[in-house]
Amino acid sequence: MSSFSIEFMDVPYIKLLQEILVRGVDNGEFRKLDPNHVSLMIAGMLDSLVFVLPEFMHLPGPLENQAMERELREFLLAAILKRSESVEQRINSLCRIGGPELKS
Repeated sequence: MSSFSIEFMDVPYIKLLQEILVRGVDNGEFRKLDPNHVSLMIAGMLDSLVFVLPEFMHLPGPLENQAMERELREFLLAAILKRSESVEQRINSLCRIGGPELKS
């Protein structure tokens, strides 16, 4: 692993994401996953949507666009939740803030 990668893994919010993912896997809420890889994927996606999209593309990101914010939450939860229950039901129970519920 390059020194950049090691330094990036020490960023506080990356460590927080890793801890959340480890706890979610350990308590059975999340599917089996690699917390190091998934935390970097989530951080990269959030950085792009929250900072790059508005700043360089002059488009509203999830902080300005409620529909995009809900889609982002649903996308992330669908990616990490265990598949033993209806993903749509679980997402809707975790994302009750605004917007219509998912339709199967």
